[in-house]
Amino acid sequence: MRKTLSKRLGTGLIAFALVLSQVLLPVQSAYASHGGGGTNQPVWCQKVGYGWTAQIGGNNQNRYPLTELPDGHSNQLFIGQNGQVYAPNSSDQTLKGQLDQYCGQQYTLEIPAMPAVNDPCGPRNATWVKPADTDLIDWRLYTSGPLRGHLVAQIDEDGYVFSDGSYSYDFGVAPDSGELCDVEVQVPMLQTVDPCGLDNASWVVPANTDVYQYTLNSDGSVTLTVAKGYVLPGGGTTYEYGLPQDSGEYCVVEVPPAPAVNDECNVDGDNATWVVPSDDNMFSWMVDANGHLVVTALGDYSFAGNVKTHDYGVASDNGTKCTTPTDPTKSDTCGEKNDTYTIPTTEGIDYQIDGQTVAAGTYAAMSDVTINAVAQKDYELVGTNEWTLTFTNEYCEPEVNVYVYTYCDADGQTFMLRAHNPTDSDQVYEFVIRDSEGTIVEQGVSTLESGGYEYGNWTADTEDTYTFQVYSYNGDERGALLWETSVTTKCASDVFTPEIYKRDQFGNLLPGAKFTIEVCQWLPESEGWDCQTYYDVDLGSYTSGDWFSTIQYEKYVPTVVTVTETSTLPACTLVQQPWVFTWDYDYELMQDARMLVEMPKQTTPYNSGSWNVEDPWTLENECTVGKGGEKPPVETVSDPEVVPAQELPHTGPGGTVTTVVALLTALVAYGTVYFAQPKRQFED
Repeated sequence: MRKTLSKRLGTGLIAFALVLSQVLLPVQSAYASHGGGGTNQPVWCQKVGYGWTAQIGGNNQNRYPLTELPDGHSNQLFIGQNGQVYAPNSSDQTLKGQLDQYCGQQYTLEIPAMPAVNDPCGPRNATWVKPADTDLIDWRLYTSGPLRGHLVAQIDEDGYVFSDGSYSYDFGVAPDSGELCDVEVQVPMLQTVDPCGLDNASWVVPANTDVYQYTLNSDGSVTLTVAKGYVLPGGGTTYEYGLPQDSGEYCVVEVPPAPAVNDECNVDGDNATWVVPSDDNMFSWMVDANGHLVVTALGDYSFAGNVKTHDYGVASDNGTKCTTPTDPTKSDTCGEKNDTYTIPTTEGIDYQIDGQTVAAGTYAAMSDVTINAVAQKDYELVGTNEWTLTFTNEYCEPEVNVYVYTYCDADGQTFMLRAHNPTDSDQVYEFVIRDSEGTIVEQGVSTLESGGYEYGNWTADTEDTYTFQVYSYNGDERGALLWETSVTTKCASDVFTPEIYKRDQFGNLLPGAKFTIEVCQWLPESEGWDCQTYYDVDLGSYTSGDWFSTIQYEKYVPTVVTVTETSTLPACTLVQQPWVFTWDYDYELMQDARMLVEMPKQTTPYNSGSWNVEDPWTLENECTVGKGGEKPPVETVSDPEVVPAQELPHTGPGGTVTTVVALLTALVAYGTVYFAQPKRQFED
């Protein structure tokens, strides 16, 4: 079949449009003539065997114009205004081969793909599905003759060939699969399972076979599918069984036991209520307007007799009273000494410690204590039922009582400190002794339990004013100053060996004057006086006043020293009355005033001694100026020979009237000093 008149009119219109575009529009590609000369010639395509050859110039007899170029064409070619491809008049073989290729590309068609086949079951019954014709290819299906059943594709446009060089292509007869037709089988019957309950029936799904395959769907339905080669009645391959039929019978359950009752204690009225259980998939619970608890069997369940509800009635009240324990209290003071706890009184409550009931009252806390509250009969405890009272041993605000005593002994002046802790907790104290320059001469740290005492002795061997201090002490640090007193020593050095000088009224030494010295001492072991007398003692020759260091005597017993001048220098007046010096060892030197707590009274005080005159002793004579009262020349004076003392009876000093008078004078002076001298004590 050739082109119709409409096709030819279309082709003419296209040619006219190409001519018009060539006249109105500029040329799209540049070109160059071969060798720089010659004329442009149209390119014609001619079929030669199974290929194409290009001819430049000439007429179009048995030729087809080259009207388009592939992308990237040579710039030696161009498409003219009439749509044909032009090239220089040339025998250039490169250009000629390129033009042959362009012709083959323009006028060669690919063989069409094999069309579809209609192949129902059964042998040798396949037929072609004939494609629709196109502008270039016509399709022909032969129904008779040698080509009966063949399908042929034939080119319907001059100049075009298939890629194998032919003008037609025969696909032959339609290929047949030879597949046999399906066998009809019946739909099997299925069994169901229907336990008690609503909408719970289910299919009993058989095992799959070579013919039948069963699928259990999510909604409980079953789908049947037959294998290839089989069909069900009516020609289908699947069958839906749908949902199984349910009997609608309930599952019978027992009535649940009565739930617990919330019967809170109360004072008056009936306040018992049901403890309503939570709903589940079997039962729901509710309390109606009359206070009745009702249970309902849900869904698939019912009680016996196909009953869905059960009424438990109202909750029963037991009449128990409420009681709230009063909290026990404690008094946790510093330390542990005064810690207490108090058991209160609460109606309906017993308070127990270690399982034993304890009466109301206040008790000393020996340690931490746990107290339990237990409800009495017909009472219910509401609130806290156990308390653990803890007691601390916190540090009390530090205080201290200090008692200081002092006395003289052979090593100096001794101080005895007695410290008392009046607080309710243990205390750590630091004891410090400073001299008048503030230098610490003694210190120590001591721990005293509550109410405890601490004793300590310290002896001063240097005369000074000493400050005694007590500080609180926490950890390794000194705390506040709690107590302080200052004491000036009286006998830190050797006051028992007095210095004695013979001088005139101007203070000049008077060597040459003679004295009789009687030293009488009371010896406790013999309960009597022991006296020694020394004669012709030249006291003025002892430039250091150290005559007492040349004799031996007891330093810590009552002593009476009587010094009588027996001769003096010519220009000086002899002293008629003796000098009498006494040593009173029964004198209490010091006792601290801070007696803040009861202490046993000291039956024997700590004693010290004191001469009745200041040390040194000075024996003074009146001398005429320039007549013996002058300061003697410096010369070496040897110590006088010590004359052994005359033995005296133990009944006291005596032997002469002068001695008796001296002794009486000494005793009067001794008594005056002892009874008239005020007691000394150091205050804070």
